[in-house]
Amino acid sequence: MDRAREEQYKTALRRARDLIHELQGEVQTMHEPVAIIGMSCLFPGDAHRDADTPDLFGHLLRSGYDAVVRVPEERAALWQSRHDQDAAPRVPGLEYAALLKHDLFAFDRELFGQIPAEAAMNDPQHRLLLELSWQALLDAGLLPSALAGEDVGVFTGKTGTEYLFDQLGTDRNSADDPYVMTGNMNSAQAGRISYFYDWNGPCQAVESACSTALLAVMNAVNSLRAGECTLAMVGSVNLLLGPTPSHWLNAMHSLAPDGRCKAFGNSANGFGRGEGGGVLVLERLSDAQRQGHRIHAVILGGAVGSDGRSAGFTVPSAAGQRHVISRALANAGIQPAQVGFVETHGTGTPVGDPIEVESLARVYGSRKNKLLIGSVKSNIAHLEAAAGMAGLIKAVLAVRDGVIPASLHCTPLNGLLVWDQLPVQVVAETRPWPEGYERRIAGIDSFGITGTLVHLLVAQPPEPVSDKAGTTRAEPDYRVLPLSARSAAGLSRLAAGCARLLEQGEDFSAMCTAAAARPQEPERLALVAADAQEALTGLRAFVAGKKKRCVVRGRQGKTRPGILFLCSGQGSQQGGMGRELAALFPVFRQVLERCDELAAPRLGYSLLEVMFAENDPRLQDIRCVQPAIYAHQAALAALWRECGVQPDAVFGHSIGEYAAAHIAGVLDLETGLDITLTRGELAASIRDQGAMAAVLGSESEVADVLSTFPGVSLAAVNGPATVTIAGEQGQVDDAVQSLRKRGLESRPLPVSLAFHSPMIEPMLDDFRTFLRGKTFSAPRLRMLSGCSGEYLSADTDWADYFCRQTRRPVRFLDAMLHAREDVYIELGASPILTSYGRQCREDGIWLFSQNPGAVMQPLAQSLARLYVMGCEPDWGWEADGVLRPEAMPVYPFEREHLLPDFVQHPVPRAPGNKGPIMPDSSFSPEKMAGHGGGDVSAQLALLQQETFRQVCQMQQEFLGAGSDGEKGA
Repeated sequence: MDRAREEQYKTALRRARDLIHELQGEVQTMHEPVAIIGMSCLFPGDAHRDADTPDLFGHLLRSGYDAVVRVPEERAALWQSRHDQDAAPRVPGLEYAALLKHDLFAFDRELFGQIPAEAAMNDPQHRLLLELSWQALLDAGLLPSALAGEDVGVFTGKTGTEYLFDQLGTDRNSADDPYVMTGNMNSAQAGRISYFYDWNGPCQAVESACSTALLAVMNAVNSLRAGECTLAMVGSVNLLLGPTPSHWLNAMHSLAPDGRCKAFGNSANGFGRGEGGGVLVLERLSDAQRQGHRIHAVILGGAVGSDGRSAGFTVPSAAGQRHVISRALANAGIQPAQVGFVETHGTGTPVGDPIEVESLARVYGSRKNKLLIGSVKSNIAHLEAAAGMAGLIKAVLAVRDGVIPASLHCTPLNGLLVWDQLPVQVVAETRPWPEGYERRIAGIDSFGITGTLVHLLVAQPPEPVSDKAGTTRAEPDYRVLPLSARSAAGLSRLAAGCARLLEQGEDFSAMCTAAAARPQEPERLALVAADAQEALTGLRAFVAGKKKRCVVRGRQGKTRPGILFLCSGQGSQQGGMGRELAALFPVFRQVLERCDELAAPRLGYSLLEVMFAENDPRLQDIRCVQPAIYAHQAALAALWRECGVQPDAVFGHSIGEYAAAHIAGVLDLETGLDITLTRGELAASIRDQGAMAAVLGSESEVADVLSTFPGVSLAAVNGPATVTIAGEQGQVDDAVQSLRKRGLESRPLPVSLAFHSPMIEPMLDDFRTFLRGKTFSAPRLRMLSGCSGEYLSADTDWADYFCRQTRRPVRFLDAMLHAREDVYIELGASPILTSYGRQCREDGIWLFSQNPGAVMQPLAQSLARLYVMGCEPDWGWEADGVLRPEAMPVYPFEREHLLPDFVQHPVPRAPGNKGPIMPDSSFSPEKMAGHGGGDVSAQLALLQQETFRQVCQMQQEFLGAGSDGEKGA
């Protein structure tokens, strides 16, 4: 073979190889597991509360609670008023239900941007779905605003239309209301979510009766796998807004008189109705792991099918169930024996349950461990469109936590089945996941009355990949809990909720991390505490209206306050400066280590060793202290920026002006360190060091005395009555005595050289020559001059300027009076400039980074103050392991009761209006037209009721014939 032909073959083979790899990748993507990264729910709870979080729902399920209650008088009265009935329903199946305690007509319309008229016309199911969507995003640790414009898909489902019937069935002219259609269309439930969050992914509202929720989940999974969206939200809800559907179901003999689903029990006699809803946030597993998102569970796969032509339109098909379960297992890529538990459809019908059990037994086959099954409907009744969501969340909690809740009302077991011979066992008592499985995997059944079948497989989440591997970061001794709400009342509720969680043993550090991941709103509170007990004390005080030093309260302004960084001068150094912060913050340590790397060869020892020591005399050596202060302040600036705090301007006091120039972008880190090292070396070479003293007096008072001492000059004006003098040792001593005689208190300063005085002049020529060889850039931030107290221009001759500032007095007072910023943050080992600054400006907010003897507390307190003023710090330094959003209370919605006039004041019954029409034994178009005087809602109701009448007849015929099964709703 010639060389040219050989190269052609090689090229063809490479192309084939690449195509094979590409196709393999596409196939793998189409079967990639999908991670559940966020969950929210509102399900009927116990006697005291709704199950408003998945964790609470799981806790209640494991306790074996039964949420079914007698329909309370207020709900019965609502049904009467909304349907103009004369009395409360007193027929079997209508007296008991699993109901929410939540106000069904309460809604946070302002959060979702709706005016009252629009919100009132929205189906309460749409409203609930919106609120659950918000909570699910928070549970996923996602900021809603950060997802705007993204390809996020929305997949929702509901079935109930009572709210629309109310509006059409009254004498009010609903045709004149622009919000009736958009507030009640099924498609609007999904569309409104995509609209509110500004998402551009697929948007679907589906309805397949009782399998609606899992159908929406499968659509979302397929959309993610196909690459149509990067993130998906799935939700379903069901609210019992009126009794009419219960009348229909009761006419079918589908409802249990006591409202309970006795799945797999011998006493099964129909199902009860319930309400609630849930929302999931889904992401491809590889994306979730790459993003570091917390994963509740993984959807391995599933399938959607149909009963096909069964014994009747509403009659289930065992063959259809077996077929869809088998396809689901194949789609998930797992063997039947790997599945340990199935959350069944399990409505509690005497023949429908055995069909499902036999279908599961046939597909899951003989096995070492019996397949465990259960039904959440035994706890919270049948949530219809949201039933699959409740079952899925129960299964997710089971595979995540390794505990399977009991299925209630199942003993004695259904006598139509020989349970001892089946590879299936009902979970009659809450129990741990059985041993012998490599991974916890659960199936979920959901079957619709119209034939749509869905089976889903979920598995426990993979172990999270720690991003702390190999790090030696210490834990902060103080943390900040940032809380916010849209109103003061909401903030108080949130704080009270945090206090309750801490009382129950919630981890304080996890709470701080979770709070920082929430949307930050105008009303703010920041609590600085070392532990949960201190935090609990502060929260209790706030809720009680008492003040506590650890609690800072404020409201976000319209604009972020301007921030000025202050870099302190010589004298601010402290033993151990930066040691603890270096252990806490890698970015702080990296700056110090880079400076140490450059300084050690010139100093002859480690700069960090001196800085971190408690009492190293070398820290007073001018050759060491000047680069040490510079390195420390440069590291603090990097730390503040890491914490999300960016300055608008900078000021440096004496040696601090080099760090200020670095922060402003005039000097890079290395050049600034080189200058401070050289400045220290030149200063150390001066034979006559001189002296300095602090004086409590005004500039004019001190200048009057200094006029008689030519060897002494003003070195700094730090406040209206605080100045520093410097010069020849003897003359400084004499000046101090003269000042004291005039009543001006003064004291010598422990410094090694009299900077900003004639004593410094011998070094200036050499220093200027050195500076001329350096590269300076135009400042990127406003920079206040220490020489003039005014802002420096971009065309400043920096070599000349730094020579002048070495000799001239520091005009700190003038600089503070010229400053246009609101907040002043000192970068130094001790708050020296902060104490001076408070004398200069009473209108300023003075904060500092460190204080001798404290580690994180000063920085934490400063960040807390900034937060309540409207800044948005980055709280990443508080992150402690995987984000646990459940460590925070449920979002404090600002709900208002929105009950339209037609509900509050029902129109009196019109002549000839018989009220709700019950199913008749016969049906004809003529009869339909004769009812309701042509009222559209009445005709629609008749059509639906006739459908259910046929269902009832088919069920009776089916049961009488003893054929293949009975379909549960």
